[in-house]
Amino acid sequence: MPASIYRRSGSRNKDPLSGSGGWTNQFPIDDSLVLKEAQEHDAIALSADSAFTVTLVSVVTAHVLIVRPVSGWCKVTITTTDGTSIVRVPANREMEVSFDETAPLTAITLTRPPGVPITVQVFLGEKS
Repeated sequence: MPASIYRRSGSRNKDPLSGSGGWTNQFPIDDSLVLKEAQEHDAIALSADSAFTVTLVSVVTAHVLIVRPVSGWCKVTITTTDGTSIVRVPANREMEVSFDETAPLTAITLTRPPGVPITVQVFLGEKS
């Protein structure tokens, strides 16, 4: 994929429930990153209980990662030059991580709930 721009814009909000009082907070988002490579997977089918390794093909080291399980939760294991972390991502929610240039993502695996086939969408971007 040729060079592209990854953009995030808008805001994230925290609003109190009606009548509960409390504060409203808004977190504006307006940033972009020029990518020299991007890799998208619209539908990775996790059909076995063992971990599935997402192969870094066009992206050598990722600076942006988005994971969205579509039909069930999954565990995402991310490895950077600083170490490894495991995150459980709920179904139809999105996990987005931006990695520092000095500690980019070098490996990612996805694990489904035992015995439950699921589909996961993944986006990886490498900073220019």
